[in-house]
Amino acid sequence: RNEKPGNGRYREFMQADFDIIGNTNPAQANAELCNLITNTLLDCGLNKEQFTINVSNRKIVQGLINELNISEEKQLKVIRAIDKLDKPGFGLAGVEALLKKERKDASGAVTKGADLNDDQVKRILDFLKTKDLKELKQKLTNELSQEGIRELENFFEVIGFGNAKDQVQTNFTIVRGLAYYDGFIVETNLNFKVTNNKGKEVDI
Repeated sequence: RNEKPGNGRYREFMQADFDIIGNTNPAQANAELCNLITNTLLDCGLNKEQFTINVSNRKIVQGLINELNISEEKQLKVIRAIDKLDKPGFGLAGVEALLKKERKDASGAVTKGADLNDDQVKRILDFLKTKDLKELKQKLTNELSQEGIRELENFFEVIGFGNAKDQVQTNFTIVRGLAYYDGFIVETNLNFKVTNNKGKEVDI
C-alpha cells in the first residue's frame, strides 16, 4: 500500500475479503464476522487467550461529539486525539493535552490541539474511562449514541450463540476508520508481544 509504514503497519501484507450480500440482520451479520475472525485465527494456530476482538459503534462517539456542539473543523482533531490513547507516551494525559490547546512531547515538539473548552474535554475523558455498555447507556442520552448502543446490545445478544463470545469485548476508544465506518466497528489485537525483523516490538 502507498503509505508510510508505522508501528504494526506494513507496506505489504496478506488480505482476505469476505462479503455479506443481501438484506440481512446487521446484528447477525456482525456476529458472523466475529465468528469468522475467531475461526480464522484459531485455524492459523492461535489459541483463544492470544487474541481479543474489540468492538464499538461509530454512532456512539459521533453522538457525543454532536451533543458537545464541537465544530466540524475541530472534529477530526478530536478523533485523532482519541485515537492516540493507546499509543506509547500518550494515555489520558496525552489525549487531554491534544483536546486542549497543545501537547508537547519529550523532545519538545509541539502539536496543536483541538482547543476545546473544559466541559467538552471533561465529557470526552469521562467517556474514554467508561468500559461498560450499561453505564455508557446511562451517561450518553443523545439519540444517535443511544442508537449505536442499541445496535451493540443486539449484537451481543446474537454473539452468544457462536464460539466467539469470550473473544469479544467493548472498546469505545476505537475510532480508526471513522471516515468510512457508519456503524459497527471491529478491531482484533494480539495479546502477546510481537517483534519485526529488526527486533522492534510492534502492535498487531
